[in-house]
Amino acid sequence: MHRKVRSGSRIVTENSVCGSASYLESHTFRITQISTENTQDLKSIDTGLGMSYQFFIGRYFYIQPGVHLYLRSDKSANFNGAVYNIPNADVSPVIRLGAIWRKAS
Repeated sequence: MHRKVRSGSRIVTENSVCGSASYLESHTFRITQISTENTQDLKSIDTGLGMSYQFFIGRYFYIQPGVHLYLRSDKSANFNGAVYNIPNADVSPVIRLGAIWRKAS
């Protein structure tokens, strides 16, 4: 089964057979310079891949642990000459809880 799900700023394509996903997400990183307490927001559009597996609990509910790899272009914040760079790749553990809803016959 192949389906597309759109949720907020996230577009996900899932293949429920192997539990893999590719996605495009919008993230905002708030960077604070400790010495001056100045803050800057770095906005990033990230793409990536994920792998997960669904464990069903009963007939309708599931728990889905997985891992996502986020990839992004170079982003940096400049605080009067002091430059902070965010990483180009992040590996993040994820967990989803869900339910399968079926139409009543």
